[in-house]
This record gives sequence, C-alpha cells and structure tokens, in this order.
Amino acid sequence: MNIASALNALHNPTGQNHISLFYDSSAQRLQFLGNYLQVGFERNELCVVVSHASQKELIADLKSVGLDVAKQIRQKDLRVFNARKTYLTGDSFVVEYMLNNVINFTNDARAQGYNGLRTAGEMNWLTEQPHAHDDAATYESEVNGIKAQSFTGLCLYPIDSSSVQAIKSAVRTHPDFAYKNTLHHNPYYFEPHEYAEVQKNNLQRNASLWLNNLEEFEQKHSPRTVELSDQAIKKVLLSAGH
Repeated sequence: MNIASALNALHNPTGQNHISLFYDSSAQRLQFLGNYLQVGFERNELCVVVSHASQKELIADLKSVGLDVAKQIRQKDLRVFNARKTYLTGDSFVVEYMLNNVINFTNDARAQGYNGLRTAGEMNWLTEQPHAHDDAATYESEVNGIKAQSFTGLCLYPIDSSSVQAIKSAVRTHPDFAYKNTLHHNPYYFEPHEYAEVQKNNLQRNASLWLNNLEEFEQKHSPRTVELSDQAIKKVLLSAGH
C-alpha cells in the first residue's frame, strides 16, 4: 500500500488521528506532507500548516512534488501560520493554550462547513528552544485525549537535527508514525495517563508499561507488522541527532 492509500485508510474510531513523521531529507518531508494535505482536501477538511516557511515558499515547495495549493490558500481551505508565533508565547510553550487552539480550530472548522481539521506542525523549532521540550512533549501526549471530533494532526521531526530526547518523546506520544515513506502503527505509544506515569521516571513502572503495551500490540497485529514497526523505530533512534 502506497503512502497516500495508507493515509486515506487511517482511521481512529474516536475521530482523532495523530501521526509523527521522522524524515532525513527535504524530499521525504515534502512528499509525505503533500500526500497528507491531498487527503485532507479530498475529505473537505480545513488544512493548517505551521511552519518556518512562508506561504509563498510553501506553495513553491509543494508544487515541486506535484501538489499545487495556490487555489486552496486563496479559498482559505489551507492556512499557513508561523511556527514560532504559533507555538511560543514569548519564549514559553503553553500546553493549555495549544490544546484549546486545537479544540477551537476543530469546532470552527465544522461550523464553517468542513468535515474536520487537519494540521501539520514542523517541530524543528525545538532545536532552537530546547527549554520548551518538556511542555511540548506534554502537549503531544495530551492532545491524544482531547474531546475534539474529526481532528488529524501530523508532527514533522527532522531526524538529523532533533535531539534523541525529542525523538524519544515523539515515539511515546504518537499512535502512528511514518518513516522512509511507510506508515506504521506504533508499538511504543503511551496513552496520556501512561505517559504521565513515564514522566515520573519510575523505572520499574516504566518497564511494566512498555511490556504491557508491546504485548497488547502483538495481540492486535501480525508478527510482520510488529517486526517492521520495531525495526523502523530503532533506525530512527539510532539516526537521531547525527
């Protein structure tokens, strides 16, 4: 199944999907982002991109991989926001503010006639604001528990410049992840209440949660799915920060 088909088939009964993309080239980032947005346009979802790139740069970048978004931007079906201004209040990442943004944007999208909200957030800003890591990771976890229907979120992490800590947190807080043009279910994902336990650094409790989650994942998926997901995560972690 190609990445576009996999994204189209992705479905969470809660009405929410939360994906991390680990990429090691601009081509990988743009190809995945283009496919991700195209699915949103086809589903009549309001699409939002939070990036360091300007609106003009994003149009040119996506056009280079075959997706012309100029029309969607003119019609406000695709909206582009600056990463620093969106994620940081002063120099702080405020968890509750960001969670409320997601809820409000999702509700507004549905009120405007869209079928839902689809966001894509560039996470390379964390390399310049490492002090915000813990709060950003808490948000990444808690967004999985919000009561917003028809929300799909994508977080884009550059492997070479992201810290190992940032990659580990991303692995723990996204139910699905993409790497090397393949979408995987994540055997190392923690539910929000579990992630809160992990943050307490109780090693025995952490180990118990890891093992329970892996056992449940293995019961739901084929051995090949488990093997491929595990291999992909290991490659991402080995490459982080290099």
